[in-house]
Amino acid sequence: MKKEMRVIIRFIKGKSIYICLLLSMFFCFIYFLKNREKFNKKTISLLLLAVIHTFAFMISCKIMYYIEYAIGHSLLKIPEIKFESGFSFFGNIYIMPIFYILIALIFRQKIGAMINFGVPAILISSFFARLNCVITGCCLGKYILGTSFRVPTRLIELLCYIGIFILLLYLNKKEKLKSAMALPIYYLIYGTVRLIEEPLRYNYALDTIHFGTIHSIIAICLGIIIYLLIRKRNNDNIVTKDTINI
Repeated sequence: MKKEMRVIIRFIKGKSIYICLLLSMFFCFIYFLKNREKFNKKTISLLLLAVIHTFAFMISCKIMYYIEYAIGHSLLKIPEIKFESGFSFFGNIYIMPIFYILIALIFRQKIGAMINFGVPAILISSFFARLNCVITGCCLGKYILGTSFRVPTRLIELLCYIGIFILLLYLNKKEKLKSAMALPIYYLIYGTVRLIEEPLRYNYALDTIHFGTIHSIIAICLGIIIYLLIRKRNNDNIVTKDTINI
């Protein structure tokens, strides 16, 4: 029995990236089905969207990894720049919202509504991408001083994704999630968590340049800017409506 378990564990570790990709596609598809009235598309279209979304997420993380490597190695001329994996989670921060803006334009949907529709799916894919880190053993936290236990950085992120996901669903259900507001909520919470968590990572002292900290600050700044822009737009709309009523 133990031998069989070891074989299963080895298989899961060896194929973890593919397993997590499939899980991402499946749960994104379930999420899309549950919210299909907002997108108004057939089941096969939503399944295709789940597949495309997952691959777009993976590609965005890969693109950011190469950008970070190019900046560190080619621009800053750091001779040896090392990363734990070939992905950077912050790729989805910058690229995936553009993906959903394009989806909105292609299918003639409102961009703000599509952003609110897409951000929870981004969180689902982020969850399973980080779960892959747990399975493969990368992105560990530092040892807690005087103990043999590590800071549970990966668990913190997993809980962060779940927390933001639940918050967005709750706000949406209560009809309190204004157009495109899911994006600044995501940026502000995730950016703050990563900013606090980054120095607690094992590789923080080993890295020549801390891209995670830089990205976290950028995410927080973007969240504030987008929030203020949305708030200003909403206030302008109220003023316009009041003026018309007068």
